[in-house]
Amino acid sequence: MTRFAVIGDIHGNEQALDAALSATDEMGFDQRVFIGDLLTYGTSVTTIVEKMAKLSQDGNTTVLRGNHDLIYDQLLKGNSSYKDSLPSWLQNSIDITFEQLEPGIWAQVLFQDNFVNEAVYFSHANPFGRHNWRYLNTQADMEDAANTLHMKQACVGVFGHTHRIAIFHGGVHQLPLSQNDPFLENLGVLNCNPVVLNCGSVGQPRDKNNREHVLWVETSAQAVKCWFQPIFYEVEGHLADLEESTLIAEAKRRIRAFHIP
Repeated sequence: MTRFAVIGDIHGNEQALDAALSATDEMGFDQRVFIGDLLTYGTSVTTIVEKMAKLSQDGNTTVLRGNHDLIYDQLLKGNSSYKDSLPSWLQNSIDITFEQLEPGIWAQVLFQDNFVNEAVYFSHANPFGRHNWRYLNTQADMEDAANTLHMKQACVGVFGHTHRIAIFHGGVHQLPLSQNDPFLENLGVLNCNPVVLNCGSVGQPRDKNNREHVLWVETSAQAVKCWFQPIFYEVEGHLADLEESTLIAEAKRRIRAFHIP
């Protein structure tokens, strides 16, 4: 059996990252996968990058590259085209984050564009290819993703990017499942009809009903099992850091709204 612990978009929220690390350390795992987007929106930069650089060099940890990670890769090369295409308030958050980014430490984060293990395919946004940031929001999006996973001979696809947790299987969206009531399916069935999972975001969940979670995926020779584990931290501390930052008022207002259930 292989147990994967999947941690969704962190987005500069160190309190949420620490809560997720504690939860996964307590449960135990064979492979811990960070789905990408380490920075932007939140105000913790140096400490998060230092932690992720260290973690990414462990054999049991994978750090995937998200679209926001790509933004900082580009900025370090003098390319701001992606950043310039975004709303001004978001550019403000990116600029303030980039001012604090230490290039030498950022270079130590061992990013991967995707990761495949035990017929489970992981990437930040979708299975459609490198630096493809298409959101999996609609029924058609999910069906396309499942078909692509089938062509890749993957039974399960695990993604983030939307900041909303989801399970899609057999043409149906399912409600989030706990460890007491997991999604459990025979791998032979999944091989013909892959399941698409979204782990959501620990740092900035955008689903008002389903908040911060770690996604667990267990595989064996016969079956796959997955469930969502809620995590808890003092959101007020994160919001206080946000208020004390030099972000413009519109950025503070928009980011704060994501954290109000």
